[in-house]
Amino acid sequence: MYFKTKQLVALALFGAIIFTLVFFLGAAVLSLTGIPMSAGITNVFITVVVIAIGSKIINKFGTATIMTAVAGALAIPTISFGAPGVYKIITLGLVGLIIDLAISSLKRSNKGFILGGILGSGFTVPITFAAMILLGLPGVEKMKPFILMFSVIYAVLGALGAWFGTWLYEKKLKDKAFVKQLQS
Repeated sequence: MYFKTKQLVALALFGAIIFTLVFFLGAAVLSLTGIPMSAGITNVFITVVVIAIGSKIINKFGTATIMTAVAGALAIPTISFGAPGVYKIITLGLVGLIIDLAISSLKRSNKGFILGGILGSGFTVPITFAAMILLGLPGVEKMKPFILMFSVIYAVLGALGAWFGTWLYEKKLKDKAFVKQLQS
């Protein structure tokens, strides 16, 4: 399986959309709370919506991984998705891979997308926490008491985001000319 150039460009654009949304929404929440991962409460839903739409349009294994890795690369110098650092490409790519595996395990059905939203979003918190500990980044101890709570909240929001993203694709996007062109 391979991706056409236009599909890779579309996936990179979806990754850039994810980063842009997270950057603007998340920075405000983190500034207000001071708790790493709290910004994700506002970001998880919309991020999974974008991932679901992108993965429905480019209906191939690896789409979520590419989108999240691109978002991670763009986020390297920012506080989006955690403290600044190159590690974000790996952590977000791993989250995308979890989503891709879940989607594929249920043969790319809408249930697979919802499972991917649950697992990918739920594992975002412990994956990011582990990376921050390994790198000795500041603020990690503030996160520790909230890991389980945020993981559950993220999983629920991921499921809702996947459901909404698949609904948007099915009801509003799948018959659009630009979608058909990307799928050809």
